[in-house]
Amino acid sequence: MENESFYYCIPYVISLFFLLLLSFLDIKTKGVGRSYVRIISVCFIIWYFGLRGFVGSDFTSYYLFYQNVPNLSEFSFKESTDAYFEPGFVFFSSIIKSISDSYHFFVFFNTIFDIGLLLIIFKRYCNEYFVFSIAIFFVFGGELEINLLRNIKSILFFLISLKYLRNRKMLPYLLLNVICLTFHATAIFFLPLYFFLHKISKRVFLSIFIIGFGFYFLQIKYISLIVGLLSNALGGIYLLKATDYLESDNSGITLAFIYVLVPFLLIYKNYDTIVSRNNYNVLFVNLFLFYSVANLFFTEILVFRSRFGALFVMSLCVVLPQILLCYENKKLKYYSVNFLILVLLVSRIVLLNTPLPNVYDNLTFGIMSYEKRISNFNQFSGDDVY
Repeated sequence: MENESFYYCIPYVISLFFLLLLSFLDIKTKGVGRSYVRIISVCFIIWYFGLRGFVGSDFTSYYLFYQNVPNLSEFSFKESTDAYFEPGFVFFSSIIKSISDSYHFFVFFNTIFDIGLLLIIFKRYCNEYFVFSIAIFFVFGGELEINLLRNIKSILFFLISLKYLRNRKMLPYLLLNVICLTFHATAIFFLPLYFFLHKISKRVFLSIFIIGFGFYFLQIKYISLIVGLLSNALGGIYLLKATDYLESDNSGITLAFIYVLVPFLLIYKNYDTIVSRNNYNVLFVNLFLFYSVANLFFTEILVFRSRFGALFVMSLCVVLPQILLCYENKKLKYYSVNFLILVLLVSRIVLLNTPLPNVYDNLTFGIMSYEKRISNFNQFSGDDVY
């Protein structure tokens, strides 16, 4: 099989258009009909991610991890703290292992859990464009669900905790984000957001973007020094991860820049309308700012850019629908913005899913064997990693 092919992205593109059709029906229908549309969209996303085969790259580590993780009766917190994966995720996986040894059940259970948290978030923050938000998640959050099984749980718990940040209730906010930390160490960046996420102004928003554009196009390098110092100070898992991250390639200037530039222009143009609509939008606008910071300031280290950006990419599931709401009464502009967002979604889903490891298959129709997937992964990476 070829290492890259546009053929590989076809199932993703078809699925995206199916979700976009459902999102159109979600907006146009009311009452019971709308409920059915939403149920179908949720069932589809669970089926798509929950019954996938050995898709992506990180199945290589999660499969081996799940073979060795103890069931709940044999679980030890002491041993879990010594594991490479965080103890909360090890405990969570032990619960699943107590039900079934099957890796595919492990994937399905993870998907059910993640989508359940996602529904709480979408119901709370973007109920007007509920299915459209699912479509955006499919594009911008799909990699989280396929590859980053620990990260996505910490991100979703953080998004649920925003209710307490907005209401200035520190204890429940901190407790939820401590849970985040037990699933993925990068959640440490969520803790200080309590003190300033709600305060970033439009002027600061614009200033950071202007500076970021300068860093991006000039490709200024400074991260290696800072990350090295911080990881040495924190030690432990942070030092291990930083060592891996610092060996990553430079991402350079790419067309992916448009996934920051276009939303930024649309948000900035409608900033006052968006943030005045409810008490939460300012938080998601500022989370998008952090997503942009990762993509503009962190190009020096590709994996650091992608992992830090992943912490905040879910902001797009809320802010893009909020942008559409700004144009609902201006038909020509509304259709133009819809088309622009459609181009972003389709181009991203295509570009992300042309690599060989992302070839999609599903248990419903039969999947490629683990051994074949490993062979493909080694072919793509150029190494016999497994």
